[in-house]
Amino acid sequence: MEITMLKNYKRYGQYYLLLLPAFILLIIFSYYPSFSGLIYAFTNWDAATASWVGLDNFKKILNDRILKESVSNMLILIGAGLVIGNVPQIFLAELLFNLKNRRLSERYRFLFTLTSLVPMVVIMLIWTQLVLNPSPEGLMNSILLKLGGDAKGWFGDPQMALFSMILVGFPWVGGINFLIYLAGLQGIPESVLDASKIDGCGTMRRILFIDFPLIRSQLKFFIIMGIIMGIQGFGFQLLITDGGPGTSTMVPGMWMYKNAFKYVKFGYASSIGLVMFVSILIVTLLNLKFIKSTEEEVG
Repeated sequence: MEITMLKNYKRYGQYYLLLLPAFILLIIFSYYPSFSGLIYAFTNWDAATASWVGLDNFKKILNDRILKESVSNMLILIGAGLVIGNVPQIFLAELLFNLKNRRLSERYRFLFTLTSLVPMVVIMLIWTQLVLNPSPEGLMNSILLKLGGDAKGWFGDPQMALFSMILVGFPWVGGINFLIYLAGLQGIPESVLDASKIDGCGTMRRILFIDFPLIRSQLKFFIIMGIIMGIQGFGFQLLITDGGPGTSTMVPGMWMYKNAFKYVKFGYASSIGLVMFVSILIVTLLNLKFIKSTEEEVG
């Protein structure tokens, strides 16, 4: 046994050494901050001093009005994101998959894929400065005024800010989700499609009873990833609204960020981060369970 291990070490030792710098960087910049954050979650660390407070931070979380509102906003954004990120993409993928002209289908696929190449910051600037600009010259406001409506404040209006964030990216087609759904549809065996035609299965019945069940694994993946990204993400808020007006677009990630870097409450921010981590861990475990169940169904 020892001789075998020694031979393996001599044979693969140089590869282990090549991986060592990556592991060191991973420990310093990922594992150490994560584990130290776990400890600081039970302190009132303010960057200068850190005293142990036990579960006080978590008791504070239960009574944090802003955090409760941010969770509500997060759930709304996650729900909207799951619909926006999947329904239009599946619909578009089905349209191209059923398009008889393959050359035309490939051209459309290329055009819809281009949307994923545009940086998110550019998309946000287009929507905030052009489409949803609160001035009367903004695209949406000019349309509303011509139709006899009133101009909206959009991101500057507490009643409209969250809806405005959901509206960004309309009509929500194209991108990576669309490509993966299309690849899943194109991966359906021709024999299955031919058998459905012989059985007299129409297009809608085929989509419902053949196409959709065979892309369930992709759908489950995007649902779980959408929930995870929704829990930990706050990029839109950071770049567009800063969680405002007031707390109308605040989400837990943004509130954690503000507590850490604006209010210098690193201990409390760490406790919020720990709760978010546990939530994401639960979702990840459910993901593994769902993927396993899907594999068993397919098998």
